[in-house]
Amino acid sequence: MGVEEIVLLNEADEPIGSAPKAPSHHRTTPYHLAFSCFLVNGAGEVLITRRALGKRTFPGVWTGSCCGHPGPG
Repeated sequence: MGVEEIVLLNEADEPIGSAPKAPSHHRTTPYHLAFSCFLVNGAGEVLITRRALGKRTFPGVWTGSCCGHPGPG
C-alpha cells in the first residue's frame, strides 16, 4: 500500500494539491478535506469515540462517531 494522502484546500474550499497524511497532522495542520459524522439515536444521545492511545496523531482525543479523509480523485 502506498502513502495515504490528504487533499489540500484553499480558503474557498477548492483543491490546490495533496500531501502525505501522517506528517501533515500537527499543531499547524494545513487546511484540508476531511469529514466527521455524528450518530444520534432516537433519545438524542450522540455516539462519540476516543482515538486509540497508540495512534500517531492526537492519541486519546475524543472525537465524532466516525472521521476520515477522502483521498485525491
